[in-house]
Amino acid sequence: MLRANARALNVPDADVDGYLTAARTTDRHAFRKASNDAIDFRLPPRTSPCRVLAVAGENEHDLTKRSLAEIAAAFPNGEARLAPGVGHAWSGENPDLFTAMIRAHLSGSALPDALTHA
Repeated sequence: MLRANARALNVPDADVDGYLTAARTTDRHAFRKASNDAIDFRLPPRTSPCRVLAVAGENEHDLTKRSLAEIAAAFPNGEARLAPGVGHAWSGENPDLFTAMIRAHLSGSALPDALTHA
């Protein structure tokens, strides 16, 4: 099951052993709780003036991609973007784009052109 999960997340072959080792240290109850929390998540009924950037890979599950606009709309300073050609674990699939996005967002600079509007 862990190997199938590693494939689904596009973990590079060179990193699979490390991924498996780390995954085996995860407490099953913590994993189950985190999964349930993700399933039960609802946006809070209040807004925050914080800048919020909701991003997913364009190959992510449709439910996740559809949620981006809703998340961004819940915040007056929210934005929703898609990262091209990547899926759920896109920060590992395209770490250069991920790093550029984080740096731009934190500094208030323009986001990388590769990120498309969701």
